[in-house]
Amino acid sequence: MSEDNARKLFKLTVNVIRTLLLFPTPSFCDRLHNKARYNPNCRSIINYIPKGTDYPPDSNPDDWNSQFIDELDASYYLKLLANCGFWIGILNVDDSKDDQGYKRKINSPGAWPGYAEDETARPSYSILSTWSEKIWETDIGDDKKAMDEHITFCGQLSTITFVTANQWEIIQPAPTFDVLQHFYQMSTQSAREKGTSSALSYAEAVTRSIDRLQAAKDVINEWKTYCQDIASNFKVEYFGNSASAVDTLFSKDDWSSVDDWSGKCYTDDRNYATWPDLRIWSSTPWSLQRPGLYFLSGTQILADNGSTLAIKEMKEGEKVLASANPVQSALLAKREPVFVKTRLVGFNSEKPLLTISQVYMTTTGLRAVDPHAAQALNPF
Repeated sequence: MSEDNARKLFKLTVNVIRTLLLFPTPSFCDRLHNKARYNPNCRSIINYIPKGTDYPPDSNPDDWNSQFIDELDASYYLKLLANCGFWIGILNVDDSKDDQGYKRKINSPGAWPGYAEDETARPSYSILSTWSEKIWETDIGDDKKAMDEHITFCGQLSTITFVTANQWEIIQPAPTFDVLQHFYQMSTQSAREKGTSSALSYAEAVTRSIDRLQAAKDVINEWKTYCQDIASNFKVEYFGNSASAVDTLFSKDDWSSVDDWSGKCYTDDRNYATWPDLRIWSSTPWSLQRPGLYFLSGTQILADNGSTLAIKEMKEGEKVLASANPVQSALLAKREPVFVKTRLVGFNSEKPLLTISQVYMTTTGLRAVDPHAAQALNPF
């Protein structure tokens, strides 16, 4: 293809692109919301989560597979988005409704999952990086003003597919200038690795331009990245609906559905390699805790050698006396702090000092203020 034909084709392409409508961010977020809602982790709670508007309009809301992965091979991220939505909902639910103490077992470092790395392996990186260098080589050269405009424009383009790592080294929505620096840091590194005089001159020109653009950082950041735009819309759509779902679940005491989600979410937490500070669960959910004994922090425990030690000072693997007759020892398993609360009652205007699950022998048989709690704690 001749240079003249190439220029005509490029001009035609630009004119066609100008006729395209703006990206429908709210509708796309509805689509993401509906797909996250159909995530397997949400099967037990899906009926509590309001559905967004169907997008495209002809999509089938009753087709589970279509709603989940059709044209969007991102099941892993949809699962994390679903977990994050429910997680934020639990953090924001009223304390009076959290009878099971879920809020005390959940971290709150942020609201987004981490994304994959290996950005330089993407075709979008190769195309934009090569295009940026060729434009500098053929049209810009030593023109500082044109170079600054070029770097700003390419930085904005890079936000379609690139985001930069935050303080936890997790890649998440970031301001435009941060993404611009992130993209050109990789691009100039590739140019320096080439080692040619042209590539090294380009890397130096980019570095000087970014140094000049530091003064215009706030102005550049007024242009919101595509990732920021989608993130803000998605938070309104999905997180709001998740909060509504959690509030309804907790108000109805539908703990079996919450337990189902928490078990799956906890498994994800342990399977995916995220930093401990970013895990949703700070300790094991109630639904996955194995039977065991619980002691007040000041309780003295008798070790198998006859000595006593406060429970909070004991370490995993230490031997404790499990039975005095016959003498049997047991290894202390994982020691995990547990925070509980209960309602106390008193009789005849006495100060409340007894739990509602306390069982009493009366002339008419065994009685308790809360029979269900009594049966759960005293099964025999």
